[in-house]
Amino acid sequence: MKKILFLHGFFATGSCPMARALKEAFEGTAVVLTPDLPLHPKEALKEIRSIIDREQPDLLLGNSCGSFLAQMLAPVVGISALLGNPYFMMTEFLKERIGEHEYKAPRRDGNQRLVIDEALIEEFAELEAVQFDHCNPYYKDRVWGLFGEQDTLAHFSPLFLHHYNQAFHFPGGHTPTEQEVKTWYAPLAQKMLMEFSANFQSFHGDRQIIMETFNNVINSGQLVLVDFFATWCQPCKAMHPILEQVKSVLGDRIRIIKVDVDKYGVTASQYRIQSVPTLMLFRNGEVLWRTSGVVDKAELLATLDPFLI
Repeated sequence: MKKILFLHGFFATGSCPMARALKEAFEGTAVVLTPDLPLHPKEALKEIRSIIDREQPDLLLGNSCGSFLAQMLAPVVGISALLGNPYFMMTEFLKERIGEHEYKAPRRDGNQRLVIDEALIEEFAELEAVQFDHCNPYYKDRVWGLFGEQDTLAHFSPLFLHHYNQAFHFPGGHTPTEQEVKTWYAPLAQKMLMEFSANFQSFHGDRQIIMETFNNVINSGQLVLVDFFATWCQPCKAMHPILEQVKSVLGDRIRIIKVDVDKYGVTASQYRIQSVPTLMLFRNGEVLWRTSGVVDKAELLATLDPFLI
């Protein structure tokens, strides 16, 4: 079952009405994860990364401050994101609200108190300055924005469109009602789940692996050679024709797929990919062999030979 990681707004929690509405909308079709995020954004980003590594969600869905966090993470972890009313300038919001406040919904730890101070504002300011640093052409169509036409707090549609292409609008405010979540957020999220599933490129006529997870592929009984690569990596480019030649020799006795570490950062992190290219050989989920760097055709064929059936 697909997984959606919901990132709530600044005063909200994982039990807010929006979280509840998302769970109801996707009941039986997707798991909606709704954690309580830490107040401080750097700590929140660290916690979200930990959840992503553990849960492997298929989509990030944020609102307000949660969208601010989701936008920074999406291209880094290789997950598409739906940004509801993204608040890209949190410092402006916080400067007007210095002091003690309470969360608007219960937190699981029972702590309802929060304090906005200069240190918190400075931490947000540091992240604001670099929030679009990882935005890249590949994600221009994989990060979508949803903007309330009656939003009186955040007006960042122009800034969003400076970096991304897909902006949608709904007749609501900054914090959507439960019905608005079900009418506008959930259908867009469902469309993204269908459109941006794992998609690893195969060689020589093998169909693209769509709606199929990485684990499904490597856990098959077939011998699978995985090339972890990056588009900016010159040795990776040298490795590509070698893999095509190997595939030409071995045919159906092996499946060769390529995983872009910049698009699928979670998978790369899971297998501790620290340099590219890295080649890994799998059968039935077991790692049979791995190496990093360019391997010539003769050496690679000799290495694969004992594993061929």
